[in-house]
Amino acid sequence: MRPFLAGLSAAFCIVGACLEAVAQDIHDRIEPNFVACAMDNQTCEIKSGQTSNIYWGAGTTYALALNKSGNVPCTEAGLGVSDPISGTLKTCYIDLSASTGPGGTGQVLDSIPDGFSSCAAEGQRCDVTGGWDGYYGVGTAYAEIKGIGAFTCSLANFHIADPAGGQSKSCYVRAANTAASSDGTIVSAVPSGFKACVVDGKICDVKGSWTGYYGANSTYATISGTGPFMCLPSAFGIPDPLGGVQKTCYVNQTADAEPLPAPTTVSSVPSGYTPCAVDGQTCVVSGDWNGYYGAQNTYITIAGSGPFTCLPADLRVDDPLYGVTKTCYVNKSDSRATATGVTLQTLPSDYSSGRCAVDGGTCAVTSNWIGYYGANTSYKQIEGTGNFVCLPETFGIADPLPYVQKACYVKAGTPADFGNMCSYTRQNNTQATSGVVSRAQCRCRCATNNAKNNTCYFNTGDLIRNPVCNPGEYP
Repeated sequence: MRPFLAGLSAAFCIVGACLEAVAQDIHDRIEPNFVACAMDNQTCEIKSGQTSNIYWGAGTTYALALNKSGNVPCTEAGLGVSDPISGTLKTCYIDLSASTGPGGTGQVLDSIPDGFSSCAAEGQRCDVTGGWDGYYGVGTAYAEIKGIGAFTCSLANFHIADPAGGQSKSCYVRAANTAASSDGTIVSAVPSGFKACVVDGKICDVKGSWTGYYGANSTYATISGTGPFMCLPSAFGIPDPLGGVQKTCYVNQTADAEPLPAPTTVSSVPSGYTPCAVDGQTCVVSGDWNGYYGAQNTYITIAGSGPFTCLPADLRVDDPLYGVTKTCYVNKSDSRATATGVTLQTLPSDYSSGRCAVDGGTCAVTSNWIGYYGANTSYKQIEGTGNFVCLPETFGIADPLPYVQKACYVKAGTPADFGNMCSYTRQNNTQATSGVVSRAQCRCRCATNNAKNNTCYFNTGDLIRNPVCNPGEYP
């Protein structure tokens, strides 16, 4: 997370009247145990007698409202914070333990992970006990959801954008056992003989009876139970022992549960590993993989199988660099993306409706594609195959516009057509204009004096090709 002027305040006096301006915290993601409770102008309901912090925002920008209770409007006035992204539809998120119902997490996957089973169709009731996590969707779009107890499988219940508009969806869950509790004892350290299982909001898939601890830093509550359980204070019937801090559940070494991996820390990502996702985004990969997670010369080893969400909770690791947006790198990927070397000042008109993601988002594209990455008056042409993360490091280029939010645009049309398209620049004495033509029209031949730059002239003599059209490529 990135706190912005956290904790600073100032008093301003105008004609004898004093107004206090308090700078607010801005964060780049929500905590893993928080779920959606309302969208803009709706009401966020907090359990009677409880309080919760509320994150309000979208994408990678969230304002944090502290210690709210009762029914809280998801607005500037209701939350007491300034709009973190004016003009953008936002969502309010609260601690799952304080929520009166289930909610979404803001994450969307293109497939359901192993271990989840269908529990209800659209509008039907899912009769599940205890804490659970799951997915709501159809086809290749599934929104992550979490809750405690039975619920109705409906979009309104999860306070999220529709992951597959116009289609009937279903709910898939992985339920936890309710046989978990705490005697309220707090200790300052986890004794030897216990292993970390999961972090807040995740299910520890343990079999049989177990004992353990829940907490962080120097505050750990004793817990015990039988079978799988959700790692949240509400699952143990206790107040949060350390509010505002991500906590971990530990179980005894003899318990039948896979422990959290013990990662190795390195100062740089070795060659052969490519970025596949940033915090909160999905890394599209199949089969077994290994990789690294981190930023700023601090990276830890990760490993797994199949697609995953690039977050400590999903990777089952501790945050290696708290407060900083991190990236996941893997040694294999089901996608390819690169920059072609062409830069335009304006986005071609036939791409304007093809925006697929902003910085850090995942473009869900199948087959071959071409497109642009940028903003304002700088757009880098990109091309590739399959899903990709909209970030400059994905395309192997430097950030073309630092501190400016950029977007990725792909050619409107069927994905199968993308591989048959190529871009061009028409140049005269004063200006250059650009466009896209079919691959069949790429009749270019190499000019000797430009060969070192791998550029081509169309056979009409007035079109300069970028490297997408190889030297000598013409019918």
